[in-house]
This record gives sequence, C-alpha cells and structure tokens, in this order.
Amino acid sequence: MKSLKRSVAAVLSIAFMIAAGSASKGVCQPTQSQGESSKKVTQTDTSVKLEQYFQKARKELKNNASAAGAQIHKAAALLKKEANQAQGRSKQWMLESYQELEELSARVQKGAVKTVEELDNTFSRAHAALADYYRQRASDSWAKKTISETGQALNEAALHLESGWDWSKSKADKASKATIDSAKQVSKKIARGSGWVSEEISRSIDALEREIGKLSKDTKKHQP
Repeated sequence: MKSLKRSVAAVLSIAFMIAAGSASKGVCQPTQSQGESSKKVTQTDTSVKLEQYFQKARKELKNNASAAGAQIHKAAALLKKEANQAQGRSKQWMLESYQELEELSARVQKGAVKTVEELDNTFSRAHAALADYYRQRASDSWAKKTISETGQALNEAALHLESGWDWSKSKADKASKATIDSAKQVSKKIARGSGWVSEEISRSIDALEREIGKLSKDTKKHQP
C-alpha cells in the first residue's frame, strides 16, 4: 500500500513539473474560461458589407455613376457607425475617412470621377482606418485579458490591413503579408482556446501598428 502511494505521489509530482514547465514558456493551456471561445473566427457583418459596397461602386462607376455614388454613401454610413464606437486617434481617423467617402460619393454622382483609381485609394484609406480601430481594440482587450475579444479584434485588424493593401496601388510587401498571416494564426489559436503564447499576441499587436502606419503613408502618397 505504501509503495502504491509513493508511485501515485511520484506521478503527480511529474505531472506538476510538466505543467509548470509549460507555463514558464508562456504557452496557454486550455482552460474552461478559454474553452468558451473555441469557435471559428469570422469577419463582422459591417466589414463584409463595407467591402461589398466598395466592390459594387467600382463595378458601377463606368455605366451608372448614380448607383456607384449610392454604394459609396452606404459605405460611409457604415464607417461613421463604427466611428461612433471608437475613441481617440482611431475615431478621428475613421471620421476623416467617412467625410472623404461622403465627398467622393457626391463627386461620383455628379459624374466628376472618371477613373477607378481615385476610388481605390479612398477605399484603401478607409480600410486602413478600420484596421487601426480594430488593432486598438485588440490592444485594449489584451490589456484587460479578455482573450476572446482580443482574438476577434486581431483577425479584423489583419483582414482590414489586407484589404487596404489590396485596394492600394503598391500592394503588400513581405513584412505586411507576414504580419497579416501571423495575426490571423494567433486569432485562430485563441478561437480554439489553446496553443497561443502571450508574447506572440503582443508582437502581433505591435506589428500591426507598424504595418498599418506603412499603409497609411502609402495611401497619402497616392492621394490626388
């Protein structure tokens, strides 16, 4: 009996050391609180609709300026709605983009915009503004250790950064692509509820900030 007790104690001791070793490396082990976030990462309806409006506007510009302008106006309204939930720099950035979209909508409806390039650059800036907003949300959520919200915001920031580069003339470089892919992967790990590392979340948030700044500078360079 004493031998059995000693064996059980030894097994428990080994298990404890393994768990402690994993924790010291910063690896998040699945827990009940994280398990509740084990779901597929999805894009918000607002983000999906915004891109749909942009695509429709670009398609309609040549043959139906009025319809194209209406789509841009819808996109502007969505951006303003998101801006109402933001604070600080992100709010200002989104409101500036909202105003730019409204002005573009009016010019398109008057027939003053003849090429899609002007649309592309404005749409890119809108995505950059939203990417910054969601990056800030990820940072705030991470500071509060609300993990599920952090993962969702990281994914949104990455997707908007990706879309911003897709609309830009310059396109994403290797650093931006790597940042986007990394943020998406971290978000998926968080959604699964295990496997994420604290350091990689912080790195993703910081890297997104750098790459969003790079996109912002690029769109200003091409601004008419």
